[in-house]
Amino acid sequence: MDIFKGQNLLEFSDRFKIDTDCKEYLVGLKSEIPFKCSRCHHTTCQTGADFSRQCNIYRHTESAMADTLCHKVKFGVRKAFFICFEMATG
Repeated sequence: MDIFKGQNLLEFSDRFKIDTDCKEYLVGLKSEIPFKCSRCHHTTCQTGADFSRQCNIYRHTESAMADTLCHKVKFGVRKAFFICFEMATG
């Protein structure tokens, strides 16, 4: 993963201090891919305060972590980021 290239654990932990930092990063990556509702395939949405996206027609809500490595993790997204960092750099 290029995001971790040349970084050590301290630099990584400074960049991703809280779960919100991780979600902002994921949303930035997902914004490059156009939204498409998984239920009705509509292409417009509203973005929530928690970085979730809600379909304008069906009102289906997609979390910031949907369709990522962090999808349905049972622990914090920051911890998932650290696991990915260790796997990518270890």
